[in-house]
Amino acid sequence: MGKEKWSIKDQSIFFKRLSTLLDEGYTMNDAIRFLSIQAERSKRASLKNIEIQLKNGNPFYEVLKEMKCHPISVSFCFYGEQNGRLSDALQTAAEILQRRYEDRMKLEKLAAYPFFLLLLIGILFFFFQWLLLPQFQYLYQSFQIKPNLFLSILFWINAHPVSFLFIILIPFLLVLYLFYWMKGRKTSYEFQCMLVAIPFVGSLVRLMNTYYIAYQFSQFLKNGLSLAESLAFIKKDPGKHYLSECAERIEGDLLMGIPFDQAISKIPFWQPELVYVIRHGQMSGKLDLELESFSRYCMESFSENVERLMKFLQPTIFFFIGIWLIFLYFSLLSPSFQFINEL
Repeated sequence: MGKEKWSIKDQSIFFKRLSTLLDEGYTMNDAIRFLSIQAERSKRASLKNIEIQLKNGNPFYEVLKEMKCHPISVSFCFYGEQNGRLSDALQTAAEILQRRYEDRMKLEKLAAYPFFLLLLIGILFFFFQWLLLPQFQYLYQSFQIKPNLFLSILFWINAHPVSFLFIILIPFLLVLYLFYWMKGRKTSYEFQCMLVAIPFVGSLVRLMNTYYIAYQFSQFLKNGLSLAESLAFIKKDPGKHYLSECAERIEGDLLMGIPFDQAISKIPFWQPELVYVIRHGQMSGKLDLELESFSRYCMESFSENVERLMKFLQPTIFFFIGIWLIFLYFSLLSPSFQFINEL
């Protein structure tokens, strides 16, 4: 934030401490000033900037957006200021950012050892390909022995390293280009629809989107707003532009006399269960509590799916490392066996 962009971990700590101070009765400016006293020298300028902008009347969420905080925190603070629960919003944003930081650390730890092995094998392959293989090629030419298909491929790679690298990279570059091309040509709403169509990734996107909307609805309902009234605030979400189109679609259905729960069911990137939660909550008169409970369930499911992904990734990486080792071992032995057979 400020001149120095804060890490996710630093943002999480800041929001958590700020939430605690607000709960203890501090005003926002007093809380920021108190935190700047304890902060590292490199972060004091950012906190001073926040204090100045708040004194100038700028909303807190706009200050965070200008300072390039994580979009999750910007959106949660926007809703917190709208529904009068800024302290709760800060605490929730801190928890989400902390969970994301922990997930990233787990993923980095999970990938560290396989990455080291891949690097080591890559060095061995380079040593074989550009130091040993030319010697085999010289022997084949000297004895006029025709190499098998496998060795012919290796010889070609050795002679055309740039072309080989291009062939390897082009599928990834093509996928990356198509991804950003599609993103640029589609609205934010259409892009979310595209994401949920991707296997596994789609389920994660749907869970996170449902968590977000269910939680925000629950907070507005706690302050006495109806679901329809909450849409007016959700439409202005500064961090998730697709919600504006969602709100417009739902409002259009409501004007046509379609019940709210049925209008919600037409949004493809929210969990289907959200409809039943809303329907049951309206019947029981505890919609705010049921939505809040359902939002927690979605977040727990999201975390469990991420954990499963991490547990799947490591053995998959090791499997490909094993294939690569077999390939390297065969590369070393194949020329020797063929040379002996030809003699």
